[in-house]
Amino acid sequence: MTPPHPPQAVRPEEAPGPAPPSDAHHALAAHEVVLLLGTDVATGLTSHEVQQRRRRFGANELKEVDAGGPLRRLLGQVDHPLVIVLLVSAVVAQAAITYLPAMNDLFGTAGRRDRPAADIK
Repeated sequence: MTPPHPPQAVRPEEAPGPAPPSDAHHALAAHEVVLLLGTDVATGLTSHEVQQRRRRFGANELKEVDAGGPLRRLLGQVDHPLVIVLLVSAVVAQAAITYLPAMNDLFGTAGRRDRPAADIK
């Protein structure tokens, strides 16, 4: 009977596992991306290769997205339910601070702020 072979260390990029999707270059090891894209790390792309890739893939630019007007951008900031709850609670708190003391004066409710608690009957 032969002894079992000791396990060999496996580098993370060589570890077995599911292959990433073809567009998931960020999940590949650097040397795999270089091979996949057909380039050389030391020299980069030649001018001819750059022109070919620009014709094939287009310029390396981000497309501008129409964000709408200022009102649309503002409303886009408060489209989450939690943000709406916080805004409503802030309005209710401000209304309570502003109007409750006046209501106490109007209806003569006990606990007014202008008299000490000992004076309230």
